[in-house]
Amino acid sequence: MIIMDIYDFVENIKTKDDFENFMSMLIKDLKENRADWENNELEPFLDGIRRFTGVLDNYYINSGIEADTSIPTWKMLAEVFLAAKVYE
Repeated sequence: MIIMDIYDFVENIKTKDDFENFMSMLIKDLKENRADWENNELEPFLDGIRRFTGVLDNYYINSGIEADTSIPTWKMLAEVFLAAKVYE
């Protein structure tokens, strides 16, 4: 079985099942790499989600990605959660 990096995995998320698998990977990442998480407690993590969601349009523009953030996808949701682990 090939173990995929969480950052690589998020690039291929298309379905609810993909997102569910991503969330399992994110939980595992927190358990195994807590020190790498800037927001490793619930309140700062939720605030990271809120703050990153607020700049999501700019994130996609700056990344050269065309995306309609008014209609979120499973991939977009995963990107928000992944960013929230370190976004301040």
